[in-house]
Parts: sequence; structure tokens; C-alpha cells
Amino acid sequence: MKKRVFCLSLAALVSTVFAAEFDADHAVFGKILKRFVEDARVDFAGLKSDTKDLK
Repeated sequence: MKKRVFCLSLAALVSTVFAAEFDADHAVFGKILKRFVEDARVDFAGLKSDTKDLK
């Protein structure tokens, strides 16, 4: 029983940490699209040369 409670507590803690890092409004993705997409065309060379926001 103690092992099960520990596992559930650990799972809740880990999921909370990952949820805090998740970008629910996709702000980073929107920023990338604004910089590298114009008139439905993607600037792949620019995107490839500036990858800091992709990580």
C-alpha cells in the first residue's frame, strides 16, 4: 500500500513539473511563424540558421 501511494505521489509530482514547462498557448510556435512565414511561404534558410527558439 505504501509503495502504491509513493508511486502515485511521484507520478503526480513529475506530471506537474512537465505541465509547468508546456506552452499551452503555443507562444513560441507563433513567434517562429511570425518570423519565418510570409504569404504562406516559409523561409527555411532563415529558420535553419536561427534555431534558438526551436529547442
